[in-house]
Amino acid sequence: MAMLKRLYFPVLLVLVVLISYSVTVRSSGVPSNSYLQIEVAPRSASIELDGRGIAAGKVAVPAANHTVTVSKKGFATKSQTVSAKSGQTVYVGIGLESNSSSTRNWYTEHPDDQHLAEGLGSHEADYLNQLANQNNSFLRQLPTIYGDGNGGIVTVAQGVPLSSGGLPGIYVTAATPALRQGVLTYMSSRGYNPATMDIFFYGQNNPLDPTVE
Repeated sequence: MAMLKRLYFPVLLVLVVLISYSVTVRSSGVPSNSYLQIEVAPRSASIELDGRGIAAGKVAVPAANHTVTVSKKGFATKSQTVSAKSGQTVYVGIGLESNSSSTRNWYTEHPDDQHLAEGLGSHEADYLNQLANQNNSFLRQLPTIYGDGNGGIVTVAQGVPLSSGGLPGIYVTAATPALRQGVLTYMSSRGYNPATMDIFFYGQNNPLDPTVE
């Protein structure tokens, strides 16, 4: 019995500490359901997440800013800092560039790495497009085409600017200032704030030429 008593109190103390730690972690507001989806080229490059070595793929992280650093002998080291919000999966794609004569032809000599490097940009665009549609329900209604009743046609679509990339914007093709203003009025009447969105207006006759009033 004495032996059981001597064991009981240390075990009880450990349980109290574990329960206290669990409550502290839960009350700290640090979520455990955020992720980074990491792709790197070359595949054999070393990856560090906040200074800790990891493998490519999906990595669970707390909601916070995180720095991914990719390095490989013969290539210039690259780092990227991203912000992961609670419940969010953030895509991180990093392709290294040769800085040595020994790796100058690496990608042509390693087709798998070349294919991966070429796909990083499209993978990021897919992620940004998905994120934008999650955050902006108006984008999910596009594309749309309608007439003003007087022969004028308006098209509203989404896309990523070729010059800069980034989150998808809203592209409006309308011939007159009145039609363009009508799009903004339409958005506002349905509870959207055009001032918070990236909206690009193009002339009806030449959609590749921005119309400046």
